[in-house]
Amino acid sequence: MHMHLVGFQVLDRDGFTTGPGGEIIPNGNPQAPPAEERGWKDTALVAPNQILRVIAKFEDYKGKYAYHCHILEHEDNEMMRQFESVLCGDGELDVTEECDDDNPSSGDGCYATCDLEDSFRLYGAAQGGSVSVTVDGVLVSVVTTAGQTPAQVVQALAAAIGANPTLSAQGTSAVAIGNRLVTNGTLGVPSVTDPGLSTIAPVPSLAPGGLGLAALVMLLVALRRLARRVA
Repeated sequence: MHMHLVGFQVLDRDGFTTGPGGEIIPNGNPQAPPAEERGWKDTALVAPNQILRVIAKFEDYKGKYAYHCHILEHEDNEMMRQFESVLCGDGELDVTEECDDDNPSSGDGCYATCDLEDSFRLYGAAQGGSVSVTVDGVLVSVVTTAGQTPAQVVQALAAAIGANPTLSAQGTSAVAIGNRLVTNGTLGVPSVTDPGLSTIAPVPSLAPGGLGLAALVMLLVALRRLARRVA
């Protein structure tokens, strides 16, 4: 396999079989390359029924690259393909991105990985219990203790999501921004068993003086409407 315009390093090789629908099924036994293959390459050997994994840095050019078999008979008979590199955070929407707002920070609707965000907030003060939520179908839970702030509970949830091997393998992560959990995954409805916490913002209450002022305003509005009718 020869790759144009960029050097690469071999990570490993693995065999594979094909499923009934033609899908590639790795054997699950990747082998590291021998010592002589651990430098930078532009060509590497790929045997029949084998997967070759490589890593490369695409620093000078974003876009389409060509790669092909270096056996002349194969190359001349169109054993060539393209792949496309992308750059998250450059303000241009690339083929694999859901968004790109030229901002590397999460919390503004476009996650740092250029995926659309999902989020929820916690309010109150923990008394003891738990908070659970599904992220991309995976249940994540944290135990809460009395005295924890919503921000601390959200931070614990973000850490639990980051530590989940299933979510990590598929590139799902989360960050805590104050009392708000932000993720590039899809959230289910949170389950809160802690009686001191809620995902619903509290309604501000008016002090006695505020109630009197509100009543006075309502009275003035009613008197003005009455005056208009009389006139």
